[in-house]
Amino acid sequence: MVIDYNEKNAFKGLASILEDYTEWFGQIALYVAYSGEEHIPPSFTVPRSFVDWLESDDVKNEINPSVIKPIVDMHGAMRGVALEIIENLKNNKKPTHQNFVEFKNLQTSFLASIRRLEKDNGMQVNGTDDLTGLRPAESIKADLDKEMERLSRNGNPFALVVVRIDSFQEFSDQQGTIKIVVENIKKSMRPFDDAYYLDHGEFLLSLKHADMVGAEAAVNRIQHMLQGDKSNVEKITISCCMSEPVTGDQITDLLENMQDDLKDHKTDQEAILKFLDISPLERFLGSQK
Repeated sequence: MVIDYNEKNAFKGLASILEDYTEWFGQIALYVAYSGEEHIPPSFTVPRSFVDWLESDDVKNEINPSVIKPIVDMHGAMRGVALEIIENLKNNKKPTHQNFVEFKNLQTSFLASIRRLEKDNGMQVNGTDDLTGLRPAESIKADLDKEMERLSRNGNPFALVVVRIDSFQEFSDQQGTIKIVVENIKKSMRPFDDAYYLDHGEFLLSLKHADMVGAEAAVNRIQHMLQGDKSNVEKITISCCMSEPVTGDQITDLLENMQDDLKDHKTDQEAILKFLDISPLERFLGSQK
């Protein structure tokens, strides 16, 4: 279905929706876990940011209703289950495990759909990499600047992973090699994560709401899937360098340093490196050894 991306005002409210509903879920989970100790306020209910966004003229004028309908339906189902849970909590009744799992699954799917809508908007504007179908390298700075803004504003963590195809120059069919790795990256990532093709057999993964533990789990999934991929007759392997940015990091410098760390291990196979943030002077002195 067609979305008119020439006017992008409709997409400006999506970040607020993500923040509101993530915080809301956390509050409900707290009340469920400590029911009897943490008392839910009488005024506590479902956030209005999604409904307000839907009712805005920008959304009505810029987005085809058929694109939004599945998300609206999902929100309605989530709201119904949530109101039942909230009512139970207000009456000092703990919701059933089945009820809470249903709510959690609906909430997770709803947030993933909002993130996907946000990401699709960017993909229409910026296009995709012709070879891989991943997001283009040209959009990295804008995308990561947005993640750094979220990190600074509300502490939402994210992890970066530079992925290198080991011994890439030795493969005769380099495009075929890249495509095999791309397929396994796509299968291993969550719907709201981003992947970019850099060049010369290197990729960048941006993993939302993930720390270093989550990043390492993602890398292990990709490596495991590559090992079991029947099309991987050339026994392709990957090595990675992971980092969890903090407020104040310069993304361009961070990515360059991560790539440099991988180059220092260019003979290693299936290496998983955790980026160590050191001063520019220490890094320079280390490069002179």
